[in-house]
Amino acid sequence: MQRPEYQNATRLSVFLSIEGKEISTSAIVKDALSRGKEVFVPYIHKGQNTGRVMDMLSLETFEDYQSLQKDKWGIPSLPRDSIANRSNAFGGKGVSGELVNERHEMRHNTLDLIVVPAVAFDRRFGRLGHGKGYYDTFFSRCSSQMAKDPSSRVPILSQFHHPAIQCLLFPRQSR
Repeated sequence: MQRPEYQNATRLSVFLSIEGKEISTSAIVKDALSRGKEVFVPYIHKGQNTGRVMDMLSLETFEDYQSLQKDKWGIPSLPRDSIANRSNAFGGKGVSGELVNERHEMRHNTLDLIVVPAVAFDRRFGRLGHGKGYYDTFFSRCSSQMAKDPSSRVPILSQFHHPAIQCLLFPRQSR
């Protein structure tokens, strides 16, 4: 959390870790919220014309984080009945395809930092991880979002230092 990419970030996405199987991200969530950063966490849902997709939705407080219930995989998850009132990292409230008030300034549609679970990355952001490709699809959606706005920022790859080395940070910098 001492890295300048983290220190300078105002909007970040953090994966919620599986206790005992992944690096705990609880301290990152707590620190970010205590510093007044906007924190977004994964929410997987049925897409409109696709299978399941992942959106990044807001956490309001650390108490909000602590109140999350674990799903069948042991991942803390946002309650379904709260989704419509949570800010989406792409703008508006709720899940993509059902967003309320989608028009926001670009800064409200851009994450400064994305903390993701991974085994490894290549220089083109190809991710080797576990799961069903939700992050890969999310990165593709981020790329599409950036292509729509020439002033958007491009991610650079930066390692999150931890002995288990399975988490990488994606800070954004100007083109």
